[in-house]
Amino acid sequence: MEIPRERRMREIVNNDTSPPVGFDSDAAPEAASEQQSELAEAPEKKYQRVLQEREKALGADHTLTLDTVCSLGLFYTNHGKLAEAEKMYQRAMQGYEKMLGADNTSTLNTVYNLGLLCMNQGNLGEAQRMFGRALQGYEKVLGKYHTSTLDTVYNLGLLYLKQRSQFQALGMYNRALQGYEIALGRDHAQCRRVRAVIENIHHKICLMPW
Repeated sequence: MEIPRERRMREIVNNDTSPPVGFDSDAAPEAASEQQSELAEAPEKKYQRVLQEREKALGADHTLTLDTVCSLGLFYTNHGKLAEAEKMYQRAMQGYEKMLGADNTSTLNTVYNLGLLCMNQGNLGEAQRMFGRALQGYEKVLGKYHTSTLDTVYNLGLLYLKQRSQFQALGMYNRALQGYEIALGRDHAQCRRVRAVIENIHHKICLMPW
């Protein structure tokens, strides 16, 4: 049910993961797996190389360096390297806070990404703290009806569901739905998706023993 929408920083490395000429998608499973592993490793080395170059030329806390750190975190997330991703996001968050401030959208986007990462790791308490911080910042900077704000509300609903707090989840989803209808229109696919979630929660509540 989660919105898989990590906040993307400015891309600084060509992240083309399409198979190169000669990649055999019909190869034996062992060979195909090895080829996929090599493909995943190549862009990682690009990110690391660009990061080293920018650290040397611009400094560790320059925003372009931090953008690279965050992009590397996103890459690690997409390839299941969650511990490495967490280190990158933490570094980027601290750097953005120092250089741009706690309420800058680059900072808040990284906080949001950390919330998603913690939720995927099962660290729900820390995820709730990150989402709460992101939500407060987005409301202040972007407003109640910006999609970044609403996506955070939506994922707080998902987090409450994971904590088996159906009524709190319902409150978040209803709030998200009202906002999405204003921001996107009642017939938008995301509105229909949230309505289906709300209906499912109502059904589960009706089946609860009292």
